[in-house]
Amino acid sequence: MNVDDMRDRGLEPGSRVDILTDLPGQERCVEDYLVVGYPTPRGSAAAYFPEVNTLIPLDHHAPNVGTPASKAVPIRVRLRSSV
Repeated sequence: MNVDDMRDRGLEPGSRVDILTDLPGQERCVEDYLVVGYPTPRGSAAAYFPEVNTLIPLDHHAPNVGTPASKAVPIRVRLRSSV
């Protein structure tokens, strides 16, 4: 995750977060991910697939070919409770 975005959200390297798809419809979430600073552009984050496939709704795809739109999935990051 971009380090400036991390700072703005009160996250530090090693913070544990849940990642949620920020699209209308059913809530999609992957839980307990480790935050790592990385030189991504501000407002962007990166994750590995297939681990985060759950974030991509089946109807979120390229209209002409039906390929899942996994390179453009709006997300929210939620800090996990330390309890």
